[in-house]
Amino acid sequence: GFYHVSLYLMTPDGNRLVLQEAIGDMGHFDALKGEKTTVGQVSIVGWVAMNRQARIALDVGDAPYYFENPKLPDTHSEIALPLLARGRLLGVLDIQSRESGAFQSEDMPVFQVMADQIAVGIDNARLFEDISEQAKQLTELQNIT
Repeated sequence: GFYHVSLYLMTPDGNRLVLQEAIGDMGHFDALKGEKTTVGQVSIVGWVAMNRQARIALDVGDAPYYFENPKLPDTHSEIALPLLARGRLLGVLDIQSRESGAFQSEDMPVFQVMADQIAVGIDNARLFEDISEQAKQLTELQNIT
């Protein structure tokens, strides 16, 4: 099974990702919340953000782009997927397992559909927030006149 799932979102400048949410061993989440990763950094998450392609590490010990996080010492395999909406990278979904070989290339389409749905949800929430703010500003302008 999966012991840690993380959701990283892009910063407005598009250069870094910030851990927003995680589920799994909750003790790890408190230690990781707000963690930042640079796009292109030597890590699976950084690689996925830079290349906008999903990546699997069947055995993280053999992966040249794997960053060993001491706060997640039980990771043996990992999959990271880009969160893309309307051609923009919103973030990266990262799933880790205690078992080597837990993720296979045949699983990639299913995980990517899940990541795509998450990206659409994030994008829709942001659009709703923008529209709500614009409506508020218009209401305030109408009240002034």
